[in-house]
Amino acid sequence: MFWLTSCCGFFSSAKFRWALPQRPARVPTPAMPARIVSIASTAPRKAGNAVFASKEFVLQHLKKIVLLILGCLFLFPLNIASTNLSPKAGRGVVSRRISGCDYFIVATKSAYDVLEWFGGHDPDKGDYLIGGFESYGFHDIYDETADADLRVWTEDYDLTKEDALEKLTDQCG
Repeated sequence: MFWLTSCCGFFSSAKFRWALPQRPARVPTPAMPARIVSIASTAPRKAGNAVFASKEFVLQHLKKIVLLILGCLFLFPLNIASTNLSPKAGRGVVSRRISGCDYFIVATKSAYDVLEWFGGHDPDKGDYLIGGFESYGFHDIYDETADADLRVWTEDYDLTKEDALEKLTDQCG
């Protein structure tokens, strides 16, 4: 609350008023004395309204900025918490496994992936795997069935069933 009141004090201070956009000075025009009196009688009220409107304008926008900052502060921890699950994390089931071979096939919703086991839990046929294995390289993934982690190398992904079986046969002989 102290921060908010100090910001409001800053925006309403005389030091800040000069930074607000000023109206250009008007050149006096010759006028009759009655006209000058009429203008002079309304000048303080208009000047006061202009300052009040500027202060209200700043305070109104200050409230929006504070709400935006508070909103970001509340959403930022949620964003950090959601980074553990990659948006590209795939889920699939081990559909083929040859005994004595580190390679196996994972069937996903739309395709087949050929993975090589590199450590951790050794998956069995029928195990459900979750992780970012649908891209080339090493991946630490999760075996949902065995409740264990494992490390794999993605040999190939997004294959047809026939292409995946061919690659598995090539690797395992």
